Amino acid sequence: KRTWMRNTHIETWMMREKGVRHRQQGTLFGDLRGPLAVIAGVVIVSLAARNTLIWQLQKFWYYSSDFWTAGWTSIYSLFGRNDFAITALGTTMFSMVIFWIAGLCFAIVDLSAQPTAAKRFKIQSEKDFPVDQNRFLRAVGLIVFNQLLGGLASVLIYPLMKWRGCQFESDQLPTFHYFLFEIVVFLFIEEIGFYYTHRLFHVPYFYKRFHKIHHEWKAPIAIIGIYCHPFEYLLSNYVPLLAGPLILGSHLASTWMWIFAAVLNTLNAHSGYHLPFLFSNEAHDFHHARFNQYFGVLGILDRLHGTDRVFRESKSFDRHFMIFGLSSARELIPDDVPCRDCSDDDSE
Repeated sequence: KRTWMRNTHIETWMMREKGVRHRQQGTLFGDLRGPLAVIAGVVIVSLAARNTLIWQLQKFWYYSSDFWTAGWTSIYSLFGRNDFAITALGTTMFSMVIFWIAGLCFAIVDLSAQPTAAKRFKIQSEKDFPVDQNRFLRAVGLIVFNQLLGGLASVLIYPLMKWRGCQFESDQLPTFHYFLFEIVVFLFIEEIGFYYTHRLFHVPYFYKRFHKIHHEWKAPIAIIGIYCHPFEYLLSNYVPLLAGPLILGSHLASTWMWIFAAVLNTLNAHSGYHLPFLFSNEAHDFHHARFNQYFGVLGILDRLHGTDRVFRESKSFDRHFMIFGLSSARELIPDDVPCRDCSDDDSE
């Protein structure tokens, strides 16, 4: 028995030294079995808690409905209760305000390198801190142009929204459960649209003519999320974002909430800072550093197509988690600690 235990310890040690993680080498189902089990558990608990958590959220939504209805009524009235005006002008203004309020918070840190503690959370800590001011201002010009182009595209989107039966009035706001359903559908539709168009722009012909602009920033900053060729912006950013609301014929208020979440996620994904209590952006930062890894938003299609293989064998993957504390990912998993999944030939 002692001999068997000793041999087992030796085998375990050898596997750890070689950087072998069984879940990395299993089948796709094996890799997804853990997350699927968690999701199933959440569903079961949610159903069991129907009269507690979900009921309380529904109750909050119900009693705050007057607040949301009054708020949307005020916004709708601000645009003269004109469906076209609130779609084309209102949506453009709303997305730009959200983008620049949050984006400038990151930009102040990027340009001033203050507070100095922010560098602890930089993913590529050795690059572009502080950011060159002239380079930053050149990027702003193209970004604003793309945002205005999106506003012009909204003029063309409006007839499609009317055709799909999208609603605008305050008394037609969605229920709580249907809104949650919409957000889930929006996420999956955006994942499909963004992943495949993004991969298309990495085909050499399209990369050279369009996508290369976006990858000028190997160490991205927040506002670079929509720093790209206008054609790419429309096809790979704008269309996947609004495809979900159009397919479902969603209320414009739902679309605005979706845009709010998507804009903040884009800023975080490109910020270059892996900040505590925010979703990890190690994956997309790795994409900017390596170019040919991790093309999607959720990572589902990357896993299915194997376009996250190098990422999953890197130290960035070990740091790809939400931080619950004030330590940085680099402090939690230092550079001098061997990567658990790095192979000897991971040098590309």
